[in-house]
Amino acid sequence: MAITVYQYPKCSTCRTALKWLDKQGIAHDKVDIVTSPPSKAELEKVAKVVGVRRMFNTSGESYRNGNFKAKLETMSDADAIAALLHGDLAHVNLIPMNPVAHTPWTASPMPVIERFAATLRAAGVPTTIRRNRGQEIGAACGQLAAERAGEPAAPAVERRRELIVRASAAALRGERSHEPVPAGLGE
Repeated sequence: MAITVYQYPKCSTCRTALKWLDKQGIAHDKVDIVTSPPSKAELEKVAKVVGVRRMFNTSGESYRNGNFKAKLETMSDADAIAALLHGDLAHVNLIPMNPVAHTPWTASPMPVIERFAATLRAAGVPTTIRRNRGQEIGAACGQLAAERAGEPAAPAVERRRELIVRASAAALRGERSHEPVPAGLGE
């Protein structure tokens, strides 16, 4: 299976990376990022793995001219996403998290989600917030499956929580996991 490499043909770093892939015998498909930019879904997928801040081209002219090296240290994720999407035809649909049993996460309060959306809108990025339905009766996405699966044993829940917290913290630091991908993910 070939990996997709979005590259700017005039970029020396891109050319170096492509030469390295060739030398290592790693199959890859080159895509000119200017003429065929990645879709919103592809960007979201990458952002989940590497984090929003690592998606900036730190060698690019817009990065230098926008003084993003200094700005990114204090930017919120909403501001960073707005900067990445500035001038693009994009629409962000924020989907609040539904609480799901046996996970360490809790949903952000609606005022936090609304502030995030307001930041994007103020930067000119059209943004909507999906309204959750069915949470109060356990019928929101993920809730029924967790309820139907039943409560696992306490040690299993604790191991799962620890793994999820470690993996999430590593992803936020921009680190890649070397753990095997669970069945059904990334396919």
